[in-house]
Amino acid sequence: MGREKERMEAGYSSCGDLSVCTSCFGNEAIKAYIESYSDSSECSYCDSEDIKSCNLNSVVERIVESIYFEWDDPANAGVGWESAEGGWLGVETAYTYELLTSELDLDIENDNLINDINSSILNTEWCKKSPYSLDEDQRLFYGWQGFSDFVKYNSRYVLFKKDENKKDKINFAQEEMEPEEVLKSIGLFINQHNLISTVDTSENIYRVRIVDKNISFDNNEKELGSPPTEFCTFANRMSPAGISMFYGAFDIDTAIKETYEPEINITKKAICGLFNPTRKFTLINLSEIPPVPSLFDENRYERDSLSFLSDFIKDFCKPIERADKAHIDYVPTQIVTEYFRHVLLLDTGKRIDGVIYPSSKDNEKKCIVIFSNSEQCRASDYINDKEHMLNLNNVVEKQLTKKST
Repeated sequence: MGREKERMEAGYSSCGDLSVCTSCFGNEAIKAYIESYSDSSECSYCDSEDIKSCNLNSVVERIVESIYFEWDDPANAGVGWESAEGGWLGVETAYTYELLTSELDLDIENDNLINDINSSILNTEWCKKSPYSLDEDQRLFYGWQGFSDFVKYNSRYVLFKKDENKKDKINFAQEEMEPEEVLKSIGLFINQHNLISTVDTSENIYRVRIVDKNISFDNNEKELGSPPTEFCTFANRMSPAGISMFYGAFDIDTAIKETYEPEINITKKAICGLFNPTRKFTLINLSEIPPVPSLFDENRYERDSLSFLSDFIKDFCKPIERADKAHIDYVPTQIVTEYFRHVLLLDTGKRIDGVIYPSSKDNEKKCIVIFSNSEQCRASDYINDKEHMLNLNNVVEKQLTKKST
């Protein structure tokens, strides 16, 4: 009787001695849960052999606690009831059966199993928690979009917290975020999910210059390294005009694709410098975001932050056509990069040396920006000092054709 009371308090009733196996669910998190609690029982719903199974009550308990993580009874969530119309006010609701078959990614094909789980769950109608507010990942991403518009069209250089009495906060559907809060949230998630990689002195990093076919470089490290400040006349994804940074990739083809525009450069060639770090670099890695966990995973609390990071990075790395307004579209990513470089402290207390990010031309490949100016890129025979960051160790020339894309 005591165990049944605990089940009732948790929101479900006993399914008896029924067992269920991993083949009955398509959801990988539920499969893993069944495997972790598997016993010698036979599945009550299918004839699969050599499949791990466990008591259905354990699985229902995981399903119910997961549902309550993001859903609630409309009455508990503060939703008003309209007696005349006989319905909840201003929110979408779903019955338990609809959750199990449509809203949740359980992927159950056996109707008897769906009916047994549905019958055991005590609550019958559901709505999203805080139904009149945005989900946290939506609030964050709309905050990022608001931040982007704010720094492009309102204020680019002053991002201090505004006077509470002023009405110039970023606002979307009554969800307010200060520009500073957006940057801090991104930095918090970088640390929280340990999106940090190191690159050691053996790593090859390529930087490309597209030049006329009759050009050769005598002073290679000066020509192939980060541009001198006086030549930083164009805005880039992470650096405004006037700020020198090293843009490269981990293979020659990607470095060329990031630089080469066939309609413009068809008669030119690529001169590729192979550089190696002079010390181990600590880098933010935006190319290896963990997948958004299932609602039924133990780390379901990371769903909002990882969902936001996934959307943020797609926007951060999206292709931008080089046009008269390109420097405006780059402003948000430039500000975030400066925040990474000058403000963000990792949990280790370190600052970062650069950022790894997906190529805008091929998201299966990685690019890198290193916070290194022209003077910090040297030939391999240069006597190292603490400011020296990159050694030029080889130069490769490659003729360009439209096939290079």
